[in-house]
Amino acid sequence: GFRLTQHSQVVEAFSNPTWTVLLGLSVPLGVNPITFATRLGYLFAALSLPTAAAWGPISERRGLRLEDALAAAVPLTVTAYGYWACGGLETGVLSFLLALSGALWLRERRDGRTFWSALTLGLVSLTRPEGALYAAVAGVLMVLSRPKPLARPSRQEILWTLTLAAIVGAWLALRWNTFGAWVPNTYYAKRDGDFYPRQYLIGFARENRASVLAAVLAWPTVNDIPGDVDLA
Repeated sequence: GFRLTQHSQVVEAFSNPTWTVLLGLSVPLGVNPITFATRLGYLFAALSLPTAAAWGPISERRGLRLEDALAAAVPLTVTAYGYWACGGLETGVLSFLLALSGALWLRERRDGRTFWSALTLGLVSLTRPEGALYAAVAGVLMVLSRPKPLARPSRQEILWTLTLAAIVGAWLALRWNTFGAWVPNTYYAKRDGDFYPRQYLIGFARENRASVLAAVLAWPTVNDIPGDVDLA
């Protein structure tokens, strides 16, 4: 495994283990890998939209509203979303896992029970090289949404943190044991390149004004995240 030939050096030729494992199912299923990748991308990209639209109803125990559907439609204004999701890459599964993580996380913050979002965020961390940043943001929001940020963590929060750390930690340990590196090979391939981040961000904002405007308008609602229920 992880070799071009049986005599080649072991190489991590991917930076998205979640998507790689899913695509590997094409072999036992007897499906063309390219067809399987694109169809799976279509499926996950489509499923992510209603899942994201469920955030409002889940967090507030209410019915679906127009703004919920509008929020889910924002990604459709980004050309890259459809392009990469339908191109056989991990965009579709990443967006679905993020949408599912948000829905589960909001329900958990509302009810103070279960910690399934730690599992889905763990899979997010294994789907993209920067995936752990999404989990870190969820952790920060968890702290900020608590009535007393520095209070003793609840049993739910402890289990959430341990579950997420176990998933990410297990993959880091496996990577180190197999490849002798803590970060994916894409880091070493790109670390010395100048990708003009300032121009990239300006260009993205210019081409995706609707998404940027939606993010700015939605930011004040972060304060409306349901508070924590202490289970201790």
